[in-house]
Amino acid sequence: MRIGSGDSRVDVYHSHAVCAMLGAGGFDPVQVTFSGREALNTGNQGESADQDPGISAELYLSLLEGQIQLAVQAAESVPANLPEGVILLAVTRREDPRDVLISEDPEIDLENAAREFVIGVSTRSRAALMKHYAPKHRLIPVSESGESGIPELKSGKVDALVLSWTRVKALKFRTVVMKKLNAATFTPAAGQGTVAVLSVEGNSGWKEIRKNLNHEASEYSILCERAFLRTMSGRTRHPAFGLSTTIGDLLSFSGGLISENGSAIWRSEGNNSTIHAEDLGRQIAMEILTMTN
Repeated sequence: MRIGSGDSRVDVYHSHAVCAMLGAGGFDPVQVTFSGREALNTGNQGESADQDPGISAELYLSLLEGQIQLAVQAAESVPANLPEGVILLAVTRREDPRDVLISEDPEIDLENAAREFVIGVSTRSRAALMKHYAPKHRLIPVSESGESGIPELKSGKVDALVLSWTRVKALKFRTVVMKKLNAATFTPAAGQGTVAVLSVEGNSGWKEIRKNLNHEASEYSILCERAFLRTMSGRTRHPAFGLSTTIGDLLSFSGGLISENGSAIWRSEGNNSTIHAEDLGRQIAMEILTMTN
């Protein structure tokens, strides 16, 4: 069975982790690169993160054409609207979803009023949240793919980077400072901290694979967050963020939108039973969209 992913270090890390969860034998990780084929139409994604539409399209086309049997992506990179015929088969156990500030400078601190730091950020939502909560510091865009700004940090072009904890872990990068940010303010992108496994619909043979890979509590969280993004889709150009947690059968979700320059932020939160995860995501999205009108 061929399991496809992008060809970055983080993508390869995720695909090998999924293969390990499935056990020995019969699983072949395959790296898919963007060939320039026309991207599949998945609509406006709600701008949760800077997704690579080329790699996503290539993965899904490879699935639909039978070149790979499963596709593996960081859940925050999966478009809110999947193309016809592609389904979210499983979601792995969620790791720490928070963003982390990393630096080689022991004095780095977002609340340090004595210095202006140059900070590399890779998504619109991170940049906007930094402008809102840490406006003193200067921001430089870095790529979300590949080395995720590590070369810029090593060369001194930036004093620090803000990345997801799971990305730092996958890159196996260690620095002097590694400070996890408060998710109540620096709320991560929807889906962050989990790996999504996708397949084509209509194959009953995936039941055993789903059983081995899927983490039920994490799946409820991701279903809520993806419903939030789908409801936002096409209705706003503001960067979105959202994080849900489960305790037993109770699901809590906090989501929001932020203006590109960080001057305005809209948040809402709520609770519901896990079986109504998608209803909760849609409800919070509609509340926030009402605030912005």
